[in-house]
Amino acid sequence: MMEVVFKDKRVLIIDDFPEMRSSLRRMLRSFGIENCDDVDSGEKAIEKMEENAYDVVLCDYNLGLNRKDGQQVLEEAKHRELLPYHVIFMMITAENTMAMVMGAVEYKPDDYLTKPFTKEVLQTRLKRLLAHKTHMVGLDRAVHNKEYAKAIAICDSHLAGKPKNIMELLKVKSGLCLKAGDFELAAKTYQQVLEVRELPWARMGLGQSFYHENRFEDAKKTFEDLIKQNKTNIEAYDWLAKVLVKLNQPEAAQEVLAKAVELSPNAIKRMQELGELAHENHDLDTAKKSYKKAIQLGKHSCLKDPEQFTGLAKVLVEQDNTDEALEVAQATRKEFKGNTDADLQASVMEGVIYTQRHEEDKAKEAIGKANQLYEENKGEVSASVTMDMAKVNFAVGDEEHGKGLVQDLVRDHHEDERFLEEVEAVLENSSLKDEGKNIIEQTKKEIIDINNKGVYLVKEGKMEEAISFLEQAADGLPNNKTINLNAAQAMLLFMERNGKDEGYIKKSRQFLDRVAKTDSASEKYQRLMGLYQGIIAA
Repeated sequence: MMEVVFKDKRVLIIDDFPEMRSSLRRMLRSFGIENCDDVDSGEKAIEKMEENAYDVVLCDYNLGLNRKDGQQVLEEAKHRELLPYHVIFMMITAENTMAMVMGAVEYKPDDYLTKPFTKEVLQTRLKRLLAHKTHMVGLDRAVHNKEYAKAIAICDSHLAGKPKNIMELLKVKSGLCLKAGDFELAAKTYQQVLEVRELPWARMGLGQSFYHENRFEDAKKTFEDLIKQNKTNIEAYDWLAKVLVKLNQPEAAQEVLAKAVELSPNAIKRMQELGELAHENHDLDTAKKSYKKAIQLGKHSCLKDPEQFTGLAKVLVEQDNTDEALEVAQATRKEFKGNTDADLQASVMEGVIYTQRHEEDKAKEAIGKANQLYEENKGEVSASVTMDMAKVNFAVGDEEHGKGLVQDLVRDHHEDERFLEEVEAVLENSSLKDEGKNIIEQTKKEIIDINNKGVYLVKEGKMEEAISFLEQAADGLPNNKTINLNAAQAMLLFMERNGKDEGYIKKSRQFLDRVAKTDSASEKYQRLMGLYQGIIAA
């Protein structure tokens, strides 16, 4: 029976010591696994995972000085979708420090194995994990394609057979419900589990469901209770901080996140979030310390982000340390060589710094470069960077560019009232403060009119005219969720009535993928993805 379970499995071993790699090979061979690859570094491991499909990855945590560690290998593999649901990732370590084990919650291994261990221990762990992962293979493609409704249906199909790994399937199903934006079904599924057994992951998921349903007080109590039960539940601290931000308690949120960082000091994104929150709370010393630590942690990680550098530069500017701020802005380019977004962010920061130093010509030169990069990469620049650009343009007296950037922000987020309040605040502090509300309202009306015309043409049955109009609008507004969804919908409805069209298949998927980048949980996105899949399968 053991060989039936193991003999067809393919394993990747990652360890910098040849003796350990050989030892693991012998252990695996003893219970039937012959198909093994082994590498001595995280970089080579990522290459292997790109080239091959594995069932099990055994990765040592410590892979040598100044190289990716096991946690960073796991982060990159998950970040780049190289580890489908059915693959087991086991972290092997001789270290048991809390800081190491309690890494980023988003990137947890399936299990930890502490050295020394016997082949019997390894075999037992793998057998248990493989049993839990049964039925997961069919989910991989649906999840990879963000077809969450289909993936949930696959879970339900397996659950109907009352398998032994029912709790594992319910855990996957409820997580998929959260991703799909079906928070009511997610909560129902988590409660179904909790009626049988009090499991921390189910209670955690229920709290997340409450959060997404805007039931912030219920979510707050849930996460506080989880922390009372387990003072080291890092994920509960993360979510409690999110809730406190929503309840307009940013100082309390910072305190909670600081506790999480104290317990788990090696999580890059959490460290960056603490920097951002401390900056918003004008706690510049904590912000500076957190951004610097995030940069240090990110040295060999795929989670290294230009905003960690520019965030630090902003703090330094506020501390009147423009010399160091300039060094950080310029270091951004070196760290992210060839990265247009990093170059743009660095140019914006240089504009901010030179403006503060009253070096007007240098400020205009820097922001001029940023404006050029923005135009060349329109639709790919984040809202926060665009907002910073607008502020600097107004600061150097470039009203035209500042206004244009503000209008772009409104066009992309015309239905987000909270975001529009931030845009209005930028205008309030500019030379256009008297026109601020009018600029926003006129730009909103422009987008609403475009959308209404497209919807009207669809209702009138003028499908080809509607498609042509909405396609042009979506290509001009690649970050506007509503316009892109309606453009995709028009093409899909046309194909539903008239049959497949390769051009429309390709283009509608492009529009859907744009929305998926920021809101794959949208109910309308999920519905249109289901329609799209039905059409291409026909």
